[in-house]
Parts: sequence; structure tokens; C-alpha cells
Amino acid sequence: MKIRKISLLAALCCSISAGLLGCSERAKVREGDLLLQSENYEGAAKNFQESIEQNLAVEEAHEKLRQCYMAWADSLYNLKSYDEALKKVEYVIEHYPRTREAIDAKKKQLRFIFLLARNRYKKGTLVEPLEKFRWILKQDPNYYLKSDINRAFAEAGIVYFSADRGIFRVAGTGGTAEKLIDHAIDPWVTPGPGAKENRPVLEKKILFTRPAKRGSRRGSIYVYDPKTGKSSRVHKSTKAARPLWAENDLVLFSKERTLWATDQKGEIEGKGKSTSFVDAKNKPYFDTIFDSSPDSEWLICSHLNGKKGTIGYLFKLSADFNTGEILASIPNEQIRSIDWSPDGKRILFATDQGLYTIPSYGGTRNTMLSTEANGYEFASAAWSPNGQSLLFIGRKTGSEEYGIFLVNQEKEVTPLEIQGVKKISPSPVDWLRGRMPKAKKKTAAPG
Repeated sequence: MKIRKISLLAALCCSISAGLLGCSERAKVREGDLLLQSENYEGAAKNFQESIEQNLAVEEAHEKLRQCYMAWADSLYNLKSYDEALKKVEYVIEHYPRTREAIDAKKKQLRFIFLLARNRYKKGTLVEPLEKFRWILKQDPNYYLKSDINRAFAEAGIVYFSADRGIFRVAGTGGTAEKLIDHAIDPWVTPGPGAKENRPVLEKKILFTRPAKRGSRRGSIYVYDPKTGKSSRVHKSTKAARPLWAENDLVLFSKERTLWATDQKGEIEGKGKSTSFVDAKNKPYFDTIFDSSPDSEWLICSHLNGKKGTIGYLFKLSADFNTGEILASIPNEQIRSIDWSPDGKRILFATDQGLYTIPSYGGTRNTMLSTEANGYEFASAAWSPNGQSLLFIGRKTGSEEYGIFLVNQEKEVTPLEIQGVKKISPSPVDWLRGRMPKAKKKTAAPG
């Protein structure tokens, strides 16, 4: 009987000892749990991790740590700290891949990456955000914000440029360029179906200059039809350049410091030939560079006055050429290109020494980049289809090779990575809304 009482007492002592040990083991977890309930996520996570490291109530500590990181991510999300929220869910995905929390974490991971990419995209950065969007769709082809992603790809658009004695196009995020036309420079594109939707775009027509001889920047004006893959001449010359689509499919181009107009048959107003509109000698509005407003009501033109010590002027002209005004004068700089923003509110122009914007009604000139401050030489520039960013054709000072560079709203410069071309030409560039069509196995049109 006495032995039995001793055994019961020993068992009771062991039970009490085990209970005390269990309470001691769970102390850190309980403390962490209280911190978690008070939304002190950092302190709670620290307690749970210490419990795991000390091999105390390990299973419960792991469970509480997962819950802590998920709640922490939600809190950071509400504070719009998406980068920090992303780190928390990625911790759960990495350390607890086979748990129910990991399933939820993967969904939130896509959401946070989307938000971070969208914020960068809204500031005019293209390549990095669209790479993130592409990754999201790879993880979830039916992602619920897929329409927003497709819209972003459409707005990134297609860039048309001259290289290797021909005209190419490439996605606004870079990639492999597709050659469209041989022996051509100065592309100007009329957008066709798909330009306003989130789907591939089919160009209606592409204007271009076919140089009169190798190395020349001037020659005859042609129009290329993507449907037929053929080109037709609209103005025969050895001195024409920089064609532009205007209202009612009118073609404008420069020739001997004069603005000319024609239609696609080389006729205008039934006269059977191209007609000059503005002569730099009689009306000093126009030299060789120009662009039209989105509503085709106005033209913006450049004029270089060498008599006054090389002053570049920016003129705004009504479409009927009856009224005009000087928007800006740029001493000691030569204007290389002009591009009106898609919303019609701003004008972008490149000179031999800088990249500038100015309100379309005139006002203070804003320097985006300059040769002196940024170390680039500029040949031409264009707005993105949504007007949130821009690109330019240029080169680093001292370099012989031209490239295409993207510029966001924070004035960060990123080279556009392009494969399939050897030598980019310092000529006008056009940027059209839409997505690149799927590649076709065919050679470039000989014209």
C-alpha cells in the first residue's frame, strides 16, 4: 500500500513537472501571441522566432509565426507599403510552402507585385513594370486584373525608327525589331484598327522618305501599305524630307525650307501636283521640322535664324496658315525634332544640346535632359502613346553609335534593348499605341 502511494505521488510530481515545463516552453509563444493581438507584429515575430530557435513549443510557434507574417502583410498593404508587404508574404511562401497560409500568400504576392509595377508604370517607367506584368500572367493567365495589364501593354505601344537603311518597328519595351521597308527613313504612321483597344494594331499607312542617294537625308516621299506590303510614290524629288500625315489623309513634307502638301496620289485640290504652302523666305515660320496637333487644328514648326547668331524658333501656326505665334526661342541651339503630346497640352522638342517640353500655349520651357548635365547628344524624340513618358534617339557624348532611350517622369534614362538591328539612324521616330502583331515569316517590302 505504501509503495502504491509513493508511485502515485511520483506520477503526480512528474505530471506537475511536465505541466510547469510546458508552461515554460510556451511562455515565449504566449508573450508573442499577446503582442500579435495588440498588432505589434515585429515584436510578436521576434518572440515566435526565439521560441523556434530555443526549440520551445516549436510546432505552435511556427503556426503563430505564419499567422503573424500574414497579418503583418495585410497591415502594410493598408498603409500602401507594398514593397514591405511583399517581403512578408514571400517569407511565408519560402519557409512554409505547403501550408494553407502559403496559398493565400501567393495570391497576395501577385497583388502586391501588380501594385508596385503599376506605380512605377504610372511614373513613366515601362520595361521593368511590364516585365512584372508579364510574370504575373505567367503565374496566373486568368489574373483578375488582366485587362489592366493588357491596357498597359497596348499603351507601351510600338516604336517606328530608321536603321540599317530601312524602317523597323519594335515593342515599346524593346525586343526583336521587325523590318518593314528597305531603303527608307523618316517613318510616320497612321494608326489603324486596334490603336484604341488593348489588342494588336494594324497600321493603315506609313509615310517615309526614300533617299535620293546613299547617305542623303532627302529624296522622294512614299507611302507604304501594310495590307499589300507595297509602297507607292506620292512626290518625286531629290530634296524632300520628313513627311507627316495631316487631316483628311493630307501629306505634308519639307522641301527647300518650304512646307509642301499633297495627297496620296501626288495631287491636291484638283491641281494635279503637290503645292507649297509656307515659304521660309516669305513667312519665316518654317524651316524643316514640324508636327501637327492631335486635333489637326495647329502646326508646330521650327525656324533657324542664322543672321542673329543661330537662334532656333518654335512657331505655332493655324492649319490654314493665317495666324501664327512664337512659342519659344532657343539661342545657340538647333531644333532637331518636334512632337505634340497625345493630350495636346505639351510640346516636346529635341535640339542638338537638349530635350525640352513647353506648354502648347507657350510659357516656361522645362529641360528634361541636356548634353551638359546628362552627357547625351540628341537626334529626335517622341512622346509615349499615353503621354506619361518619352523616348529619344541619341548617343552618349563621344560615342559613334546611336541608340533609343526611354525617359520616365523622374528623368531616369533607360536604354531600349533592341535585337535585330546593327546601326540606328539619327532620324525621326514615331511611337504608336497598340501591341506588336505576331511575327510573320516574310521579308521586308522592297518598295
